[in-house]
Amino acid sequence: MRNITVSVDDETHRLASSDAAAASGGHDDASDAATQRRDRLHAVIDAIAADGGGLLMSENLSRDELHDRDALR
Repeated sequence: MRNITVSVDDETHRLASSDAAAASGGHDDASDAATQRRDRLHAVIDAIAADGGGLLMSENLSRDELHDRDALR
């Protein structure tokens, strides 16, 4: 199994922490909420996959476009 590191906003971190605490403590309400969030996440992932998996290579910026700081001003 591989590990990944992600950055999340404070609210997402709070929810994940409370879900983890509830799972280890056996709280049914929190566990149900975690299940609902997981189901919504899977629905979003399925929708992205059904739509072609996200960004198309043709939508990617070239290296020069990506680093064009003047275009951002």
